[in-house]
This record gives sequence, C-alpha cells and structure tokens, in this order.
Amino acid sequence: MNCKKTTPIPKLSIRTTLVVSFVIQIVAAVGLTGWLSFRNGQKTVNSLALQLCTEIGNRIDQQLQTFLSIPHLIHQNNQAAIARGHINVRDLTELRRYFWQQLHIFKSVTDIGIGNAQGEIVAVSSVENVTGVVRVLNATTDGKMETYAVDQSGEPTTLIKVTPFNIDQRPWYQDAVKAGKPVWSGIFPRLTQSVLAMSAVHPVYSKQGDLKGVLYILMHLSEIGDFLQSLKIGKTGQSFIIESNGLLVATSTGEIPFLQTDTSIERIKATDSSNSITRATSQYLLGKFSDFLEITSSQQIRFEIENKNYFLQVLPFRDDKGLNWLVAIVVPEADFMEQIYANNRQTVLLCFLAIGLATIACSLTADWITAPLRIISQASDGLAQGNLKQQIEPSFFIETNILAESFNKMARQLEESFDALRQSEMTNRAIINTIPDLMIRARSDGSYIDIMGSSGLPGVYDIKAFKEGKTVKESLPFDLAERRMHYIQEALGTGKLQVYEHQIIFNGQIRYEEVRIMVLGKDEVLVMVHDISPRKQAEKALEKANQELEKEVARRTVSLIESQRTLTTLMSNLPGMAYRCLNDSNWTMIFVSQGCYNLTGYLPKDLIKSSLYAQLIHPEERDRLWQQVQQAIAEKRPFRATYRLISQQGTEKWMWEQGRGIFNQKGEVQFIEGFITDITDWVKAKKDLEKSNLELREILEQLKVTQVKLQIAKENAETANKAKSEFLANMSHELRTPLNS
Repeated sequence: MNCKKTTPIPKLSIRTTLVVSFVIQIVAAVGLTGWLSFRNGQKTVNSLALQLCTEIGNRIDQQLQTFLSIPHLIHQNNQAAIARGHINVRDLTELRRYFWQQLHIFKSVTDIGIGNAQGEIVAVSSVENVTGVVRVLNATTDGKMETYAVDQSGEPTTLIKVTPFNIDQRPWYQDAVKAGKPVWSGIFPRLTQSVLAMSAVHPVYSKQGDLKGVLYILMHLSEIGDFLQSLKIGKTGQSFIIESNGLLVATSTGEIPFLQTDTSIERIKATDSSNSITRATSQYLLGKFSDFLEITSSQQIRFEIENKNYFLQVLPFRDDKGLNWLVAIVVPEADFMEQIYANNRQTVLLCFLAIGLATIACSLTADWITAPLRIISQASDGLAQGNLKQQIEPSFFIETNILAESFNKMARQLEESFDALRQSEMTNRAIINTIPDLMIRARSDGSYIDIMGSSGLPGVYDIKAFKEGKTVKESLPFDLAERRMHYIQEALGTGKLQVYEHQIIFNGQIRYEEVRIMVLGKDEVLVMVHDISPRKQAEKALEKANQELEKEVARRTVSLIESQRTLTTLMSNLPGMAYRCLNDSNWTMIFVSQGCYNLTGYLPKDLIKSSLYAQLIHPEERDRLWQQVQQAIAEKRPFRATYRLISQQGTEKWMWEQGRGIFNQKGEVQFIEGFITDITDWVKAKKDLEKSNLELREILEQLKVTQVKLQIAKENAETANKAKSEFLANMSHELRTPLNS
C-alpha cells in the first residue's frame, strides 16, 4: 500500500521573486492610492447627492405647502364673510360676482363655488382660451345645471350647455358633509380638460349647527407637474409624487399620470409608469416597505436600476385635511461620477507606466543581488556530493558575506555533526531499550524489520518470534494477528496514527495491551505495545465506584425530593407568607408561598411579576416602609417592619415583616427575601392591653387615695380608741375609789 503523496513545493527563482514582489508592492501602493482617491470622491459625491436631494425635497415641500394652502385660506375668508352676513348663501348672483373677483386674484384656482343646503349651486371657472364660464343651478333651472359663457366682468352672456345635476350625489359634497370639517376630496379626472384635479371642500354651518352649504375650490394638479419640471435635479435627475395607494399625482418627466379614452380617464399606478426610472423606483420602494403607508418619515436610499446606482430621497407629505402623499427625488450616480471615472482612467495609465519602469529596475537589481547567491548555490551542490573542503570568497553584500561565512563554518562542522549523529543514534537506541514498551518496526506485509525495547512486557511474548524476517502471524494468535494486520494496512492507507486495545491470555491470566501504529515510511510502520492491565483494573474499580455513586445519588435525590415536599408543606402551613421580590418600589414578587392567600386574599399567581402587593400596602405606610427597607439594604443588615395592608376584601390588616437583601459577588442587591405575617390580632390585643393598663392605673390611683383616707381614718380611730381607753380607765378608777373608801 502506497503512502499518501505530498504536494510538491513549487521552486521559485530569487530573481523572479524579487522582481515580482517589488512590482506587486508598487502596483498595490498605486492601486490603493487610486482606490482611496476613488472612494473619497465617491463619498463626497454621495454627500453632495444627498444634500441635493434634501434641498430639492425641501423646495417641493415648500411649494406644495404654499400651493395647497391657498384654497383653504380662501375658504376661511369666505366662511368669515358668510358668518358676518357679508355674503348670503341664497343670493347666487352676489356669490357669483364675489367668486369671480377671487378667481382673478388667485391664479392657481381654476374653479370656485358653493352648493347650499337647498340644492342650489353657483360656480365660476377659468377656462383656457376662454374668458371663463359660470355654472348655475337654482329653482328656475328645473333641477339642471346651466353653463354660461361670461364677459370680462364675469356676467353671463351665452348659454353653453344644460346638464342634469344632483348636488347630494356629488362626491365633494358628500365628503364635506360626512367629515363636518374642511377636507380634500379624492383626486379625480376632468374629462372636459383632460387633467387631474381635486377639490378643497369646506362645510358652512349656522350658529345653531345647521348645514348652510359647502364651499369648494377645484385645483388642477398639472401645476404641480409644471413646477416639478422646472426643477433642475442634477443632470438627469427626476422627481414624482404619488398617493399612499400608489397612484401617480405628478412627475417632472412630463408623463401624463392617466390614460384617456373617448369616454373615460384611468389613473396610472407608479409601478405601471411608462417612465422606467419612476416604475423601477416605485417597485423598489414596494419591495423594501411592502406598502407605501409604512413610509412615515424621510428616507435617503442608494439603490440600483439595471446595474446603475441611483440616489433616492423619499419625503412623506401630509396635512390635517386628509392628504397623504409621497414625494420621490431620484438622481443617477453617474451625474456626479464622470470626472471621477476620467481620473480613474488616468490613474490606470500611470499604474501601467510605473509597473513597466519598476520591472526593468527590479530586474537589473535582482541580477546584481543574485550573483553571489548563485556561487553559494553551486558550493552547496558540491557539499551535498561530499566535498567538505570548499571555501566561498566574500562579496559586496553584507548579507551574502554572512551567508558565505556560515556556509564555510557549516562545512567545517558538518563532519563533526555526522560523528555526533552516529553517537546520538547509539544513545537513542540505548534509551529506547529502557522504555517499558515493546516497539517493533514492520513492513506492510507484516514482516518485522527491527525490535526495540525488548525488555517491554517481559514474560508475555517470546522475543525470538519478533526477530527480523518473522511475521505478525508467526508471533501472535490468529485473531490478534488478523487485527494487527488490519490496523497496519489502515495506518499505511490513511497516514494517521492507529490506536486500539486488545486482551491476551498468558499463563491463565488476562492481560490488556494498548497498541499504537504510526507510519515511518512508504512501506514501514512502528508498532508500540504498552501493558495497560493496571489501568484496566483501575477502570473496573472506578466503574464499580461510579455504580455505587449513582446509587448514592439516587438515594439522596429521593431524600432531596422528600425534603422539598416537607419544605413545601411547612411553607404552606406557615402562619404568613414567605417571599422573594425585586428591589423596586413596586415590590415585584418573584416567589410567594401559599400563605399569601390568607394575608391578602390573592393567589400566588396574582402577585408574582406584578405590582399588586405594593398597591395593597396602605398609602400612608408606603414611603416610610420603602425608606426603612432601603436604609437596611444600604447598610447590608436585616430589617423588621410593621405596617398596614388592605386585603382584597377591603379589610385593613397589620403586617409584621422581617427580611434581608440578597447581594451578588459585586455587592449589588439582586433580590429581597423575607417573611410576612398577620399581627392584626396582636395589635388589637396590644391596644386592648394598653386600654386595660390605663384603666388599671386609674384604679390604682383611686386605690392610693383610698388607702391614704383609710390610713387617716385608722389613725383617727386609734386616737379615739386611746382616748376612749384613757377615759374608761379614769372612769374605772373613779368608780373604784369610792367603793374602796
């Protein structure tokens, strides 16, 4: 079996290496400089492009604000005039003249009119190439709208057409009545003029809140498109405006945002635009945001269309009247990159010129440098052939001189090294023979080349069976020999170390061996046999100990479960609640025992991960309790506190709490844990005891007064008794005296 072939190392010329390395360095330096120049220019272009987009966006926003605020300002003035009585919504002639004046003051307004609650309408319009028209619907027109041409003063002259008309069915009238406030109507096409338009509508109410009419002003959106076309956005940049539903409002490309037939006008979605940039930009935005409504803030984006980079600025445009538009400004990166590309071409030409000059210079330098090296190379070939007497002359280069001196010294020392190597080989073999392992060099067919460490595994093998020329099958039992040959072939086939274990019976005893097989050459392996019988005995002892340990672990697990059950039972029967909570003013509980129900009326699931317990603490007690606990935690000592709590049933209870902070290795408080019990009966008993003590003190005071009185009475009685005794003694003496005489 062949050994694994190694990939040959490519041989390179020093001359070629020097030339190529110098050229690569120059190319890298010039290329890096050009690339950095290009990147800096590109960053500047990006910054300028984004500034341009921002400036254009601000101008568009300002123009839209101005253009779209005019009709609502007109409505505010007209509503004020109606409210003050300057205009009568029923006087259509007066309204017509008033609107005609406003139409000529505000050039951006094309139609202005009013529809009153009686179904009457008067409106004036400016028509291209015509002085104007006036439309009237009143009681005299039989429910139809009459359109008249007007003269320079706005007075009707010629009836142009009569059309059926019902104001209640007009969208602008319905929108205003439904909203009850100034709003914009939806964008709609005008068939008569082939343009898109929208109306600013303004309902007018009486002081009593009754609808008097609806003012409306029609705006042609083509003026927005004309403004966008007037903007210069780079060289080929463009902009467009779309609604939140994706329909085009106006573009700077002159594209008509609708398709017109003989009988209808159909608006175009931006994603279906005939302009490729408008279409691709809209499709990109939909792909990025999935819906135009998700674009609620200004966005600056760099993206690709057909492998070309573009800068995109998207601005939401909204007002309180219901508008929800998006303004997009798109600028090709190529508008700014032409000069940078020209500079890059010049840089490439300079790079090629520098490479050519560098190649010539490096080639000459390499020839000069490699000449001494060729001399050393030739001397090395002679040294390899056994010529150890060569000497190399010095050259111009310090490095090659050092190399020559080293070569000369190496030649002198080489023979000494050969002698030392032979001596080292003898020493190594002696050391190997002392290793308590059997080491055998063998061929791929199992035949032995050499045996080392013959002292290894004494008494197990017949060393004679391992002499040169013998085979694995001659020295081992059949099954062990087959296994040994399998691993020899595996080692030679993979080139990897093979390790396996087996057991062998010798003199009735089982011995265990570890065999390692490593590749020494193409057809040679080293087999190392190590006696692991003591280790196997230790493993068996360890396995037995592990089994006993598993039994002990199982026994202690059962004991632990029983202890846990006992602890749970004890916790459930405690006359209070054990807890663990976060150190916050909400007393957010992490664990509470079942005793919480008797204390608060709530189950543990109601208190855990909520601020409910903090809400149960009496409002007068919360700040005091929080400060007391925080002071104890700051001093890292346990705390005891008494406070009131209001249970779920609304009952006020007195609580006694003892707890402490749990700190991590950094000294930071992690939790608070403790025990809370109901002491309401104790507080009540204490109050009753204090009351009884007070009554008892009053009785004692009265008793002291009574004792004083009794003492005085006693003393008085004793005095009286003494006087009485003296009196009786005297009387007795006096009585006895006469008798004795």
